[in-house]
Amino acid sequence: MRIAGTGYWRAGCEADALGLVSPLSTSGAGFKYEYQAAAILLSDLLGQGKCLGLPGPVARVALQQRSRGHLLDDIIVYGDLTERAPWVEFQVKRSLRPTPGNTEFVSVIGQALQALSDYEVEFERGDALLGVIAAEPWSGLMQLRELARCCSGHSTYSTFAEALLVEGVLDVDVRRRFDDVRDTVTAAAAAGAPLFGTSAESAHRLLSVLRVWPLPDGESPDLSVALDRLAGIADAADVSALTVFAHVVGLAEGWGPSAGVVDAAMVRRQLRWRGLRFERARDEQRIVEHLVADAVVRGPLMALDLDGVLENAERLLTAGDRSCVPEFARVAERLEQVGHLPHAAGVWRREATARDAFGDVDGGARRRAELAWKHLDLVQPWEAGFALHDGVAGGHGERLSAQTRRIV
Repeated sequence: MRIAGTGYWRAGCEADALGLVSPLSTSGAGFKYEYQAAAILLSDLLGQGKCLGLPGPVARVALQQRSRGHLLDDIIVYGDLTERAPWVEFQVKRSLRPTPGNTEFVSVIGQALQALSDYEVEFERGDALLGVIAAEPWSGLMQLRELARCCSGHSTYSTFAEALLVEGVLDVDVRRRFDDVRDTVTAAAAAGAPLFGTSAESAHRLLSVLRVWPLPDGESPDLSVALDRLAGIADAADVSALTVFAHVVGLAEGWGPSAGVVDAAMVRRQLRWRGLRFERARDEQRIVEHLVADAVVRGPLMALDLDGVLENAERLLTAGDRSCVPEFARVAERLEQVGHLPHAAGVWRREATARDAFGDVDGGARRRAELAWKHLDLVQPWEAGFALHDGVAGGHGERLSAQTRRIV
């Protein structure tokens, strides 16, 4: 029975009187770790894999779902194509230290307790689970996972405590981790989170429906499994599985701000829109033959040793040195050669800006037009418009030649 709580954990996150929160405000730009985790789950969706806690294959994946009532809102995995249940809702934090002194952990626990209260029937029925995905600290996360596994084998706190919270049964660090969770529940309750009996009883109840996924930031067994699931699509499209995974990461990054909810058919369609033709002939040139795993997990610039070149180009531009233009072009061309058009596009726009700065406004405008056509070829009209106008205007219209005006 819920005996305390004021709904603080929901009210504290509301953006309007209806309690609806815009995904544009809750999905921060640049959280690459979150979208890598999402891409692994989307790979499960495409490969009919299972997710922690779901009784069958993944049917749908959703991102940034606070506006639809999920408090652990980063990634929601559904086991049905039409019904809400069953589901697992995940909060993703690259670093999450499971101690009562960690404010992020207190926040996650508080929101998890509120979710338990909001969907009490679904959790009791076994239609809903909570999840945490994080990369570090590894030992703390593994202890938390083992603790949650133990709690899921006991319907009451009393039997769990009698069987396992005694000296010499559980590993001492795992046993102490329960104390951390209990104290974190106490801290969350002090801020308004609901309780279900004592703090210890509430901690047990939460842990019994919690799935902890320690996911390394970078190469990992989970990434390897995801690539295996994508092998069929990759083979049909005559590209590497990692190429497909990189595209899936890009899709996730686009769906997050719009609170996307997708099934496998939609993911496949959008992969085709990105140029992956699954019936492509075997002798057709590979798009991203040289893409390496490091490019996905560390970023293309660092993986290709281009970060220093780009920094030098920016320094040259700031110093008023025209030699920055070919430097920007060199970085963009290399990124595009290995299939990183989204990253290349930003550098091409910097190259166009540099051309403008040194008086070559025709060259800058034509570069933007060329980039816009590349986006249109990939059925990316919004990106094409942004590339052409660069947020304001493609070059300086009053200074363009008549021929360039016809192009742009």
